[in-house]
Amino acid sequence: MIPKWVADSCRNRWPDHPEIRTTNSQFFEDMYSALQTVFLNLDQAKVKYRETLSHHNNTAAAAARIIENIEGIITNFISNINDEIKGYKISNLTSVTLVPELHAQYVDMTRTLNRIGNRTDELLSESFYIQISNFQNSFYNKQTGKVEIDKIIEKVRYQFVRNDTVEDTPQSNGTNCMINSVLLALLLQRLVPDDLSLSMPVVFDEIGSLDEKNFQEILKVMEEHNLYLFVANPEQNGLIASVLDTYHDLSLFKASDVGVLNKAEAIYYPGMEERLENMEFESELENVDEVMMSV
Repeated sequence: MIPKWVADSCRNRWPDHPEIRTTNSQFFEDMYSALQTVFLNLDQAKVKYRETLSHHNNTAAAAARIIENIEGIITNFISNINDEIKGYKISNLTSVTLVPELHAQYVDMTRTLNRIGNRTDELLSESFYIQISNFQNSFYNKQTGKVEIDKIIEKVRYQFVRNDTVEDTPQSNGTNCMINSVLLALLLQRLVPDDLSLSMPVVFDEIGSLDEKNFQEILKVMEEHNLYLFVANPEQNGLIASVLDTYHDLSLFKASDVGVLNKAEAIYYPGMEERLENMEFESELENVDEVMMSV
């Protein structure tokens, strides 16, 4: 079969008569010389092509490994958080686990990469490059040169275990409050550098919905991570006063003559805090009790 470029050359010589074949010796010598040049350099061209293809596929494989490693980074981070959550007792739950759900486009990309493997001797399909391009447009920040992991993590849900039974059902407000407080403290710990000490207030409303054990556990996690707990409750509650060092009864500071600001109803004066303290009986009183009992 005559190569296309040879046929084209013939047609260029006789454009009006493509069926004509020449017997001119010079023409055949020129064609032979051109073909000889091509085939003499064919092996070298093949080697260069394989090297170029291998380099290209290696570059693509490196990019693929980076994309695949993102899932491992997310898994390790969540796993470390879950290990630390185990150090706190949350309501009557055996354990609380964070479960990340990744973007469907990223999951499809990793499946494609697993099917491709580490091929270096074949040119990858066009659909692969289209998928890579779509991934880059969705998750890659050109300004920073980094993949935006927050876009890959579509959501994070809680998984609960109670008495060896896995539950995905929503928990009470008090339990959710407890979980969120622990998670907040653990995440803030990772945001603050080791050489920096940061103290922050954490405010909880309707704290009366918590039982004593959860309340004490919240205070524990706040103190362990150098956070200050401020709570509010619409009614006086002896449990709150017994757990926290200091409390303030804002009902004593209601503004009755004039309005304050927007929905505010009180003006608080510093130095009016209250607290509960354990009272130790003197030894003399104890002796009197003993005498009375003996009588």
